[in-house]
Amino acid sequence: MENKMNGTVTAILKAEEGTTKAGKAWKKGGFVIDNGDKFNPLVCFTVFGEDRMAEIITFKEGDQVQGGVALCEIK
Repeated sequence: MENKMNGTVTAILKAEEGTTKAGKAWKKGGFVIDNGDKFNPLVCFTVFGEDRMAEIITFKEGDQVQGGVALCEIK
């Protein structure tokens, strides 16, 4: 199941990077959108990995975007 949300980018979060205990490098970043709802209109999205970071690096405050989250059941 995937939930999608449209909104205006209000903030771009600072990128972070590090190394796991296993020695693998990681990167994460994020952005905040205002979806215009009456209650709790600000939603923060965090992404991990080079491929996702490349997608959000082009975002600017004021851009109209669609964010989503895929929910799945783990058994």
